[in-house]
Amino acid sequence: MRLGLLAIWLFSCGCSSDPRGESGWQTFVALQTTAKLGGCVVADLVAEQPGDEIAVVASTGLVSMVRRVGGGWVTERVCEMPGEMIQIAAGDLDPNLPGDELVFVGAKTGGEDDGGPGVAVYAWRQGGRWHHERILEDSKLLHGVAVGDFDSDRPGLEAMVAGYTHKAHLLGIGEGGWRKLAAIDVGAEAKGVAAGLGGAVVANADGSLVRVLKRGSGWSSHVIARYPAPLARITANAGVVIVSSNDGVLRRYSSAGTIELYRSTDRLRGAVVVDLDPSVAGAEIATASYTGEVTVLVAGEPRVVARDDDKFHHLAAGDLPGLGTCLVGCGYSGRVLVIRRR
Repeated sequence: MRLGLLAIWLFSCGCSSDPRGESGWQTFVALQTTAKLGGCVVADLVAEQPGDEIAVVASTGLVSMVRRVGGGWVTERVCEMPGEMIQIAAGDLDPNLPGDELVFVGAKTGGEDDGGPGVAVYAWRQGGRWHHERILEDSKLLHGVAVGDFDSDRPGLEAMVAGYTHKAHLLGIGEGGWRKLAAIDVGAEAKGVAAGLGGAVVANADGSLVRVLKRGSGWSSHVIARYPAPLARITANAGVVIVSSNDGVLRRYSSAGTIELYRSTDRLRGAVVVDLDPSVAGAEIATASYTGEVTVLVAGEPRVVARDDDKFHHLAAGDLPGLGTCLVGCGYSGRVLVIRRR
C-alpha cells in the first residue's frame, strides 16, 4: 500500500547526541518518515544558499530534499515515482543550471523484489521548483547509479546506471537532451557503481568487482577481483576501491591486491572516505551496517559513532551549513541521521 505524503513527511527540527554511539560524536535526526529509505546523497542542490543539502529516496517512490535552516531542518518534495527508488547520485550534469542535479534509480512500478522493469530519473531545481524526467527504462531493476567524468573524450559529466540486466548504461546530456552513450556488459546483476580507476567500477551481486573503461571508440569491462559474497555500496578514486558486502566485510582493492579493513556481524551498506576528525591526519573510512551501526575507522581502528533502531541501507557525506563535514545515513527506520565529530 502506498502511503500518503502526510504520513511520510514527518519533520524533525531538533537534535540530540546519541548516547549509544561513542562519546565525541553528535547525531541529528534530520528527517523521520514511515517508509524505508533506500539511498541518500549530499550535494549543492540549492546554489543560492551556502553549504550542501541532502537528497533521499524512499521505498514509496518519494524523493525528498532536506536542508539545514537555522537550528532545524526543512524538507522539500522533489517528486514521487510509482515505483520504489533505491539509490541516488548528484553532480553538475548540466552546466546551464545552477548547482547540482540528481539522478536516481529503482523500479518503474512496484517494489525492488517484484521482478519488474527498472527506471532512471533525472531531477533538477530551477526557479525555486523541482522538475524531473525519466531518462532510461530497462527490462529489469536498476539498482546502482553514479555521476562522474566517465568519458574523457566528452566534455562535462555523465551518469552511469546499472542493474539486473547485467548492463551498465552510460547516459549524457547535451543540446538535444539525454541520450544513451553506451551499454556495457558487466557479467552479473549490478548492485553499485562508482567513478574511479580511470573509468567506472561496478559492484556485482555474484561478488565480482568489474572495471569499465573506454578504449578507443568502444568500451570494455573485466573482472578485477572476486569475493565470496554479494557486493553492495562502493566508492573509488584513481587507484583504490572501497567496497562493502553482504558478508559484513569492508574491503580495499588496489593493483597490489585486497585488504580487509573491517568486519561486521551483518551486511554492510556503506563505503565512504571523508575527513571527519581534524585531530587525526588524513581521511577516515566509514561504513553502515544492518546491525544499525555507523562505524568510522579512525587511524585504522573501528569506532561505532551512531546507532539506529533498524538496518542502515546507505551512507553518504558532505558539508552541511553550520555543522561542517558530516556523515548522512538512512535505512529501514525511515530516519535520515546526520552525524558529526564534536
